[in-house]
Amino acid sequence: MASPPLKLDFDVVLGGGEVPANAGDEASPPPPVRAGATVLICTAEAAGDEQRQQYVVRHAESRDLLGAVPDSAARRFPPPPADNALAAPAEVRSVRRRGDNNTALLLSVRLLLPDGGRAWPPPPEQAALAAERARQAAAAAARAAEADDAAEGASGAGYRAKPEELARLSLSTDVREALRDPRLQRLLREIDGAPDRERALRAALGLPMAERGGGGGGAAAAATAGAFGVDGGAFQSFAAMVLETMDGGVAAAAAAAVKPNRL
Repeated sequence: MASPPLKLDFDVVLGGGEVPANAGDEASPPPPVRAGATVLICTAEAAGDEQRQQYVVRHAESRDLLGAVPDSAARRFPPPPADNALAAPAEVRSVRRRGDNNTALLLSVRLLLPDGGRAWPPPPEQAALAAERARQAAAAAARAAEADDAAEGASGAGYRAKPEELARLSLSTDVREALRDPRLQRLLREIDGAPDRERALRAALGLPMAERGGGGGGAAAAATAGAFGVDGGAFQSFAAMVLETMDGGVAAAAAAAVKPNRL
């Protein structure tokens, strides 16, 4: 599983902070920005003999220059993209006046770097595209589930997720992060491919086998979570998180139990 995001908080002097001379903007008053607004972290090469990488903060809508990222924060950034086309979204936590200068404003910025700080968050337009693709995938999964129901007839056996439940799952960051673990992926594929999926799921969860006619689930029913290197308690927490997410719950308590070192 991927590491949790790295949270970086830093202050940016609005309209100042040693903005690189070749940042590509003429001197002009910075646009207004409020707490809660989204800004973009972008690259800008420093002028002079030492061509070290510098970063600036831009307005998310107008792309106007707001200020420079302090070196203390920039040193913790991952390498920029190969094409240097960086537009990583960050959040303005507060806007306040600097103590030693009543005319200067400080933006308190929070940047979340995925995978423990080893990656950059996608630009806003890419994130919106990913969300739209997730919605489309959820809709396609819902149509496939309806087709399966029709093929199985009116027996009423089993449970099919509703389209809105599939949409919540596809948009859940916690679920997507948990599913990065290849061991969990193998276990879920084993359950999904079992002749008796309910029996296989109960075995993986460590629950008693329900008495059902027509024979058991065979070897797949005995596929416990431990056989795939997944801790049984962690798999139960993952299942609880999935159910709470489908119900529209926050699922924070259940998600917190799914740790990389427990799966």
